[in-house]
Amino acid sequence: MNESKFDLAVFAREQAGALTVEWVYATDLYRRETVEKFTASWHALLERIVATPGRAIDAMSAPAPTQTQERITMTTPKTTGPGTTASKLDKLGKLDKLDKLGKAALGREAPRAAARPVVQTSFLKPGAEFPIVLQATTDDLDTVAWARSQADYIEMLVARHGGILFRNFGLKTPQDFEAFAEAIEPELYGSYGDLPKKEGGKKTYRSTPYPERQMILFHNESSHLDRWPRKQWFFCELPSPVGGATPIVDCREMLRRLPADMVAEFERKALLYVRTFTPGLDVSWQDFYKTDRREDVESRLAAAGIAWRWLDGDTLQTRTRCPAVIRHPLTGEKVFFNQIQLHHVACLEAQVREDLLAMGGIDRLPRHVMYGDGSPIADETMAVVGRVYEECAVRFDWQQGDIVMLDNMLAAHARDPYEGPRKIVVAMGAMFDRAALEGAAPAANEAKLADEQGA
Repeated sequence: MNESKFDLAVFAREQAGALTVEWVYATDLYRRETVEKFTASWHALLERIVATPGRAIDAMSAPAPTQTQERITMTTPKTTGPGTTASKLDKLGKLDKLDKLGKAALGREAPRAAARPVVQTSFLKPGAEFPIVLQATTDDLDTVAWARSQADYIEMLVARHGGILFRNFGLKTPQDFEAFAEAIEPELYGSYGDLPKKEGGKKTYRSTPYPERQMILFHNESSHLDRWPRKQWFFCELPSPVGGATPIVDCREMLRRLPADMVAEFERKALLYVRTFTPGLDVSWQDFYKTDRREDVESRLAAAGIAWRWLDGDTLQTRTRCPAVIRHPLTGEKVFFNQIQLHHVACLEAQVREDLLAMGGIDRLPRHVMYGDGSPIADETMAVVGRVYEECAVRFDWQQGDIVMLDNMLAAHARDPYEGPRKIVVAMGAMFDRAALEGAAPAANEAKLADEQGA
């Protein structure tokens, strides 16, 4: 404890390869938990500035002065160097505006005698911080207005924890859900080809139409494509009476648990996804690309650097080289980010695998994946990947009205088998281009790959 002329001050310096920030605040004016929320919001604001340079920052007025002080120190978990938060801020010339940023993140301090918060935070079990749970404490909360006003806070939480479970927010219909998601992310994505549109929704989808008694394996949405959503929402319109959980995995933890030599091989070789749009076996290329003009599809594939060939008059095959491990664009963390379980033949049920191979061989599978150099990924490797996914999986029982929000670049999801009716609605937003990944190869290199493979 000491005395100071400031009621709240923010000091920042680079130290030991990290950006260290010290908050000095008046204990007569602020509670410790309040300042901890300030630091979290401020950290999220820095990350948003890095992602969207040039965005205006509105300074907030400072509270009244006091004498009694306490200190909280926060060190960002990023080291200096290319692509890190500290280096990006330095490049943007933002370090001299840290005090202004801190004030912008503060908002208004609630009085000490404030009523019970309208939303409380918790976790599904002690010691596990994925996902974080936000639970409304009142029945008359305007959920859309609340989500709109707390968009930055929600952004910070999902980047830190990887996922959020919203409970008791009073959402009854898919239209309620779409309005809620749109309040957080105004530009929801409405042109997704792999999922059917939800009836009555503009930019929402029904969950994957897949046999009820089979599991949909773990994947990051659209990670095998040139563009994917960074944010994804799942809304429980109707929980199934038996099964039907949506298991989720923190892909940072996944990467920590996989054998180091296996991770190194995935990083070094990357992945090559092969998709064959065979009529009657998978979604048609016309439905997926929302056109029946072959030349339009070819133009899109060429622009994205994706190799393709027509196996016959109406069967399109694409080949896309993608990373298996990425660095998250906001947090800088390494993440296991891919769809190898959805594409590898070893993950199919034995009878299905046998039937598909008998129809056209491995070169005609609807979906297939190998290492980026064309070498096969061993079944033993896939067994390890599957085991670690299950070790990391978080399951919970859906309740009507639940919403799960994931950072799709930090968290993977799956679907358990179920019985009875089940209605889950999906929304996506914050689209991200593969070319924007740190260290991503330019599209021209992918096009060269297409030529080398004779596509």
